Amino acid sequence: MSVSASDGSAVLERGRAASRGPQAGSAPAAARPSKAAASKAAKQPAAAPSGVRSVLDEEPPARRSLVEYLGVWGFAVLVHVVVLLALSFIVMPSDVREQIFSILGEPSEEPDDAPIFEAVEMPELTEMEEPSEVTDVTSEVEAEVMSEMPLDMSDADPTMALDPEAAGATLNLDPGQITEGRSGAAKQALLEKYGGNAASEQAVATALKWIAEQQRPDGSWNFNDVGDEEAFDEMGKTEVRDAPTGATAAALLAFLGAGHTHTDDGPYKESVGKGINYLLQNVRVGPAGGDYRGGVKQSGMYIQGLAAIALAEAHGMTNDRRLRQAAEAGVNFIVSAQSPVDGGWRYTPAFERSTPEVSDTSVVGWQLMALKSAQAAKIRINKRAFLGVNTFLDLASHNDGAQYGYLPKTADGAGGSRPPMDAVGLLCRMYMGWDETDKRLEKGVELLAKRGPNRNDSYYGYYATQVLHHWGGKKWEEWNAVQRDQLVGTQEKSGKFAGSWKPGGSHNDKAGGRLWVTCLSVMTLEVYYRHLPLYERGDIKVEF
Repeated sequence: MSVSASDGSAVLERGRAASRGPQAGSAPAAARPSKAAASKAAKQPAAAPSGVRSVLDEEPPARRSLVEYLGVWGFAVLVHVVVLLALSFIVMPSDVREQIFSILGEPSEEPDDAPIFEAVEMPELTEMEEPSEVTDVTSEVEAEVMSEMPLDMSDADPTMALDPEAAGATLNLDPGQITEGRSGAAKQALLEKYGGNAASEQAVATALKWIAEQQRPDGSWNFNDVGDEEAFDEMGKTEVRDAPTGATAAALLAFLGAGHTHTDDGPYKESVGKGINYLLQNVRVGPAGGDYRGGVKQSGMYIQGLAAIALAEAHGMTNDRRLRQAAEAGVNFIVSAQSPVDGGWRYTPAFERSTPEVSDTSVVGWQLMALKSAQAAKIRINKRAFLGVNTFLDLASHNDGAQYGYLPKTADGAGGSRPPMDAVGLLCRMYMGWDETDKRLEKGVELLAKRGPNRNDSYYGYYATQVLHHWGGKKWEEWNAVQRDQLVGTQEKSGKFAGSWKPGGSHNDKAGGRLWVTCLSVMTLEVYYRHLPLYERGDIKVEF
């Protein structure tokens, strides 16, 4: 403790007063110390008067000896404990050691009172171009007459095949196993339970066939390889689309969503296997984890999120151990890249910039889905990453959490809410724990339902369809009837693009191109069985 000059002088002065010569009423001369004793006492610091201790007072010798004595023995005991503990770990089984270290390294369930991510004033962005507003669609979609399709879907998709002996049985599905309904009897039952039909499954089957035909010999896909840019995109082929790892991950998600893996005997076993191998061969592993961006800067974290989701889902569906390591490396990179300022993500990792970028809701959505897919595949995620996501969502929310902007409200030029970001934000809230009794979520779902599907924005459709599917009930039935038939009706039916979807006029569609839009459309039509509903209470009972 520091003492000011005046305070210290006062203490010392009081000490001097106590050692001065006799005053009136002092002890008799016979009781005074000898000159030798006085000389010896003069060499010692003056004692403070009763009740006042000088900053120069020393600890009594007897007490100091005891402290030194205990300190030596305490240190010796500590050394012995450390040595014995180290020796015990040498002979302890490896699985027990791993469990102990996991427990020691696990962050506390309860967060500290102080926020982990501190919201500060955001720097002005001058180098990043903001995405354009989504064009509202006011015209009705022209209805396309669908021919009758007396189709046995097991012919088009072997993962739909039913065991004759299982007919009439009831299957209980655990909502915690989010990919459990993607094949066999469960897939067929969920398709019927939640509003899919033969036409939607035929659209998925023909789309997967078209996607498989676009695969490169090395196992990759690329957004720049396909499309009729002259018809819908003045920008032509761009750096955003020149992203083989991102396109490969998107294509894999479409196949995985329908239950096709590299270990099954379906028609796309080889395509999926080659795609996974391409991702495994094109990752850069460093201190931050596994980097799957493939050198792409502007949309690098989008690619990272897509690749991590694909690998986590493939591992969860097959228990392939090499995929666990690859997925774990991918999500570790995501956690390392998280912004320490607002808890979100943007185009580049926070650790690559001296000044953190302002995070955006769109990128955050893909990173959170990667973390949740990894959790479902039994990969441990630091809980602090999810605390950061909540911090960002609070910063980006509008209308009391029912709507969301592209940027946090604290950012320069943040603007208001946007329909695609409303859908992304609400889906994130669902996965972060908001339940169907939350009035903010109820209000957000109501706004999405009133707005309805938008055939010009597949990105919005992909996220909003998931929100309504998880919500369920009448709102889902009404949404699904429109969204499903829009996609079935607008799919290309002939020519070299048969099975794909032409991008609409939104920024998201034009930026991604035909392959991206087709992958999103397929995953939207797989919604019935791709992820089990979050708000089902207990096991999901399906009959088949």
